[in-house]
Amino acid sequence: MVKASAWHWWTAVSPENYKDGLIYTDYSNPGDPETIYPSKTLWALGNFSRFIRPGAIRVSLGGENDELDGLLASTYKNEIGEDVIVVYVNMSDLPIEVALTIDGLEETDRIASFTPYVTSDEWEHDLLEYPAISPDERYTVPARSVVTLVGRVAPIPEPSTLALLTTAALGLLAYAWRNRRRR
Repeated sequence: MVKASAWHWWTAVSPENYKDGLIYTDYSNPGDPETIYPSKTLWALGNFSRFIRPGAIRVSLGGENDELDGLLASTYKNEIGEDVIVVYVNMSDLPIEVALTIDGLEETDRIASFTPYVTSDEWEHDLLEYPAISPDERYTVPARSVVTLVGRVAPIPEPSTLALLTTAALGLLAYAWRNRRRR
């Protein structure tokens, strides 16, 4: 596997839509309207640059095959914040279902949920945030889209003292109820 160390985009603003710019404008001369049009490429790259922070480490992703006409996937772990980021690029015209399996976390850590961010052909889907999903459920990557799943690594909560005392008290009450004397 080839691991890229950087991506470069040479044309940030373009007056023509040749699919080479991140932002387009129809401004040509002083006095013209200064209209700015963000491209889908800008939003697609945002799926990487917004969530994968400097110092992040690319980690292996098992179970998915990168297919240039289908689903491409990569996974990263941010050094600060302990986020796990999975980016799917669905090149096909069909939605593709994926199963999320997270291995390699500390025994005391877990990911409670993943928050999906979707950029797709649909006009309003520019890094659109969706409700969080469980890491145990399957996720459908929409057709012709880039989806970023952001999971927060957190310690597994320990039972609170109150919960332990309540459980113990209920156990004693149940024992007393079962062993009460009838008068």
